[in-house]
Amino acid sequence: MKDENAKNVLITGGAGFVAPYLYDELTKYHYKVTITKLENEIGLDSYPYQILNILNKEQIKDILKKNKISAIVHLAGISSVKFSWENPTLTKTINVQGTRNILEAIREINPQIRIILVSSGEVYGSYSLNEMPLKEEYALRPNNPYSLSKKEMEEMAMKEFQDLDYLIARPFNHSGPRQAKNFVIADFAYQIASIEKGEQIPTINVGNLDSYRDFLDVRDVVKAYRLLLEKGHRGKIYNIASQSPQKIEDILNELLEYSNVKITVCHDEKKFRPIDTKYYYGDSTKLFLDTGFRPSYTFKETLNDILSYARK
Repeated sequence: MKDENAKNVLITGGAGFVAPYLYDELTKYHYKVTITKLENEIGLDSYPYQILNILNKEQIKDILKKNKISAIVHLAGISSVKFSWENPTLTKTINVQGTRNILEAIREINPQIRIILVSSGEVYGSYSLNEMPLKEEYALRPNNPYSLSKKEMEEMAMKEFQDLDYLIARPFNHSGPRQAKNFVIADFAYQIASIEKGEQIPTINVGNLDSYRDFLDVRDVVKAYRLLLEKGHRGKIYNIASQSPQKIEDILNELLEYSNVKITVCHDEKKFRPIDTKYYYGDSTKLFLDTGFRPSYTFKETLNDILSYARK
């Protein structure tokens, strides 16, 4: 893109875990970034948030015009599986209707805007181990309200907005410093840090440890988003995955090894999902071939950084 507005990027969902990392990644590459959040959300102090509710289409149009947006990474939405079980209707409204509002606003303001619709590796649902890694061509079998909403979001975009310059990203699990405590690695790390500080008895409460999951560092995930903005193919779907599954029990044991405190592990039924697939990891060949993406962070580096942050 040649015009002076070609690098004006909008990030929705700015108060979430991923958006500040994406802001840092894009500004490092000289993008001019508009980052948004809801009025009542608390963001990080050092980021210049603008207010946006994706259920308000007029507000979206104003943001697009005011900031001369040329590309969007759409991160806003409900991302917690646990929350989606408790609030399935709200999850669908925000993740599907909110995305439709953005696409309709783009169609009205500037159909040339490039958009990355952030879906989830959760949309694949249950597959057997011999069918791993999960590929973009596989049938989608969502097994919770969150993943169902992401499937519906994808189908809505593909059916109703083929005229727009969008692509779909399906990130698998990602983690890093600042992640909320309701995500598994952060949960382990914050509990260990609390025990070390004497704020929690030396017992760590855990859910299912037998699952295998695909984790990338959040700083690698946002690099993938930047590369997709620059090199991704219109209308294409991309997994963002490490292709190297990690057993949750091994993750816990490695984190425990980083602590000098003797800690007992206790299984907590409240931390088990209603439905949980044992093996889950993705194939990122398309992402690698089209963008040249390669992860920069090892899994050990990610674990160390998460625990170091939790100890602060």
